[in-house]
Amino acid sequence: MVNIKFIAEKAGVSLRTVLNVLNNRDTQFNEETKKKVLDIIEKYQYLPNRIATEYLIKKGHTRILYMVGNEDLLAHRDRKKGYLDTLKKYGIEINKDYLIYSDFKDLKLYEKLTVKFKSLEGFTAIFSYDDTVAANCVKAVKRVGKRIPEDISIIAVNNSNFLNWLEPALTTIEQPINEICIQRIDLLLALINNKDVVKKSVNQFF
Repeated sequence: MVNIKFIAEKAGVSLRTVLNVLNNRDTQFNEETKKKVLDIIEKYQYLPNRIATEYLIKKGHTRILYMVGNEDLLAHRDRKKGYLDTLKKYGIEINKDYLIYSDFKDLKLYEKLTVKFKSLEGFTAIFSYDDTVAANCVKAVKRVGKRIPEDISIIAVNNSNFLNWLEPALTTIEQPINEICIQRIDLLLALINNKDVVKKSVNQFF
């Protein structure tokens, strides 16, 4: 499974170095190390949340559906913001019809997505905030007669083990919970010890 630990091992660097590269903290590593890590990330297509939409765009997709989660949660608001900001960055017009609100606990999600996909034309990719939602997207896409990835590309978040059984396999993004916790603990300890602290951001993991 491609995750931060895997990238670190392949690049011969620490987990913290990979995190620093992903966070663009360039004072923590040299250019040679940065290039090595980024080359491994590119080779194995490791996609932190914040660059997933950009990845799809660079693959030629401009009509990307985004499966929106519960916006009462900060993580889901951040993911949606990342999607919208990236479209703006590349000058892609935002289509509100491409924002599809979906609850991974909804037992009728597959049927609802099938109806929605039938009503939309022209989309070529889907970015899902959750693997369970992505699995329902796969079923719905097939139901409307589209092929994956020939007609529709799908990227999902969480990298759940059950996705290994999907056909075809999906590109998924792992949330490195352990690494996020390490960063939060480091920040807390620094505050306790009254050290100068530079606010660290872990937003790209969400």
